[in-house]
Amino acid sequence: MKKWIGILIALLLTIGLSGCGSSSSSKKEIVFWNPFTGPDGKNMQKMVDEYNKTNPKYKIKNISMKEADMYTKIPTVVNSGKNIPDLTIVHAERIKQYVDNGMLVSYDNSLKDFPEIKEENYVPEAWKIGQLNGKRYSIPLDIHSFIMYYNKDLVKKYAPHAL
Repeated sequence: MKKWIGILIALLLTIGLSGCGSSSSSKKEIVFWNPFTGPDGKNMQKMVDEYNKTNPKYKIKNISMKEADMYTKIPTVVNSGKNIPDLTIVHAERIKQYVDNGMLVSYDNSLKDFPEIKEENYVPEAWKIGQLNGKRYSIPLDIHSFIMYYNKDLVKKYAPHAL
């Protein structure tokens, strides 16, 4: 758990949206948006709470919301220049779109402070997707499978013409 908290904090301190500097930053608080709800949201809150108990220089304000809501709000707040979160977790397929629209900032300079965050510690394809135009915009958090498993016997039994 402690290693996860360290990784979370590395993410929190190095990833940001364009135009960062929400009003909370002056309160020594990092506003963190994420699409984790249900059990994942509870686990994220637990990690943030554990980190905040260490009395860090900057406390984390965790805001979990439904994925669709978060993806609607991000462009709105970035374009308005108000209430922009200091950090967010987004799905990898959105990184290029966000960079192309000037909504993410690179954190290349910050990586030197976290030597454990390096390419060889990640699945190559997951690492590559966060590198655009020679700059790093993301660190992989997890990987999703885009395949489907099925039981051939059940398909044969209930949908014999499908095979």
